Amino acid sequence: MYAGSIPARASKLFFLEFLEQKGAMSAHLSRNLRHTQGKIMRYNVIVQLFGGILAIIAIVIAQSPAYSQSGERVALVIGNSNYSPESRWEPLPNAARDAAYIADLLAHPARGDAQFDVTLVTDGTLDEIIDALTAFGERAALADVAIVYFAGHGIEYGLQNYIVPVDAPASLSPDTINAYYINMDAIVGAAETQGFSIFFLDACRSAVQTRRFAELPEGSRASFFGAVDAPNSVVFYATAMGDEAYDAVPDDHPLSPFATAVGRGISFPGLDLPYVFTHVREHVANVTAHFDKPQFPQFAGSWSRPFYFLPPGSSPLPAIDIASQDVEPAPPPQRLDIPLETLSTVDEPILVVRLLEQYSVEDLTEMAESGDPLALYLVGYMYANGVAVEEDLTEARRWLELAAETDHPAGLLELGYFLSRHGTADEYPRALSLMRSASDLGYAKAKSHLAAVLLVGTLGVTDVAEATRLYHEAAELGHAWAHYALTLRRDRPDVQIAALEALANADNDEGHNWLCEISQAGFEIEQAFEHCLQAARVGYSIPRAYTAIMYATGDGIAASQSRARYWAQLAVDAADLTPILKTRMEAILAEG
Repeated sequence: MYAGSIPARASKLFFLEFLEQKGAMSAHLSRNLRHTQGKIMRYNVIVQLFGGILAIIAIVIAQSPAYSQSGERVALVIGNSNYSPESRWEPLPNAARDAAYIADLLAHPARGDAQFDVTLVTDGTLDEIIDALTAFGERAALADVAIVYFAGHGIEYGLQNYIVPVDAPASLSPDTINAYYINMDAIVGAAETQGFSIFFLDACRSAVQTRRFAELPEGSRASFFGAVDAPNSVVFYATAMGDEAYDAVPDDHPLSPFATAVGRGISFPGLDLPYVFTHVREHVANVTAHFDKPQFPQFAGSWSRPFYFLPPGSSPLPAIDIASQDVEPAPPPQRLDIPLETLSTVDEPILVVRLLEQYSVEDLTEMAESGDPLALYLVGYMYANGVAVEEDLTEARRWLELAAETDHPAGLLELGYFLSRHGTADEYPRALSLMRSASDLGYAKAKSHLAAVLLVGTLGVTDVAEATRLYHEAAELGHAWAHYALTLRRDRPDVQIAALEALANADNDEGHNWLCEISQAGFEIEQAFEHCLQAARVGYSIPRAYTAIMYATGDGIAASQSRARYWAQLAVDAADLTPILKTRMEAILAEG
């Protein structure tokens, strides 16, 4: 028996309706804030140049000050493991442990002023979750930042997303869905704050369960948990719609890969949200890489200022989590050893996060002080962008000048970029000279970067012939962007497309990304949808938009309003979306 009949739940339904109305009003007001986002890490030509995950990592870093570290922070953490045997929902051994782990980390006293006031609900029934939401909503209304973390089953029904309490019944209908399941709109409304909200949604633990409910036409059946409309918020999804989030890897691990990664990500000092997500995505993708379908967390949203789970200068949280028991701290090396090929294909946000997983800021600074060229360049990057340290352009320039003095191409290019962004106009010739020096040393990234600058005339010099030569040299070194740029310029497009297909077949996601974009630029690409979907799954925002359009129109795939809305919701706030694509995403989201 499930406690209570539908009529007996009238007061609970009234509360849910109130929260939904509150969420709708919040959405109307907060949409005006979506585009107050500040500076982009790389101006448009650089976002295009390095593409891919940078479009997500660099959604925005705002010019305004960071969210206060001393303002009130509240969190509601829910983990449902032990679903009723009478329901169709299978148990999820790690969900409740995941929730307890995240709750402990958010409430840890070592956070100081950045500590969260946490409410933890494990194996929550409908009544227990609604009671917790009621109290949470009152606290969130007075808070600067609110977090909701949910681990458990979730579904989409009638193009609405719901979380599943442990006492949810075995049947779905328009009556039971609203009586026994909790609409995400209500949760979004309850999490409205004076600042902004963050949602961690690990709600796709089992693909089998949603398939059992797939008897009705789309729009009236249950499907995979989709994207959430949460204005002035950031949403971390454990996986892409239609993919399964693993409960444990390996099977006996006490936490899910997503919870493990989130727990570690929120314990690094001085990481703004895109860098936390970079860590989460990297960790989960790596530990699930051996599966037929690796798990790729998703990240979307908008916010107006930097936010740190731990402010720069803090000590990392103590290793209180069971996720790190098998991690041995690595001794700092005397110098970093990263091949040019890696530096050309992996963007700085990812490089820095990978290093911070192994070494402290102090370790990296010590290596830089000893003259390590790569440490000098990366510490300079960190100060220039406020990664794990307070942004300090004077310090950034000092470190990057030292990096350039080593004549390492990465340091030369980064100082050139820094001067193009923060220098005066009379420093542009030097910026161009630094980029040329990096290019002459065989650095593929520098060749493509310099080609783009010369083609556009960003630094006051335009040279189409040199740009073309540089693109060809970068392409010969295997730089994916160069193949894409040459294709658009109709420079032996068949050769460039074949090269990108080879990269994609070798599991290089940049190959998928640029093939997707080329397919929408008038070029015939085999399996264009598959390239777009793969690029979307790993985080490229423009392929997300194209995937949404393909699902909306049925171009190359069976039309699906649900999946079109999902990818449109993830793409709509991306900084590198063109106005036309943004308008198309908004139109898809307005349908239905």
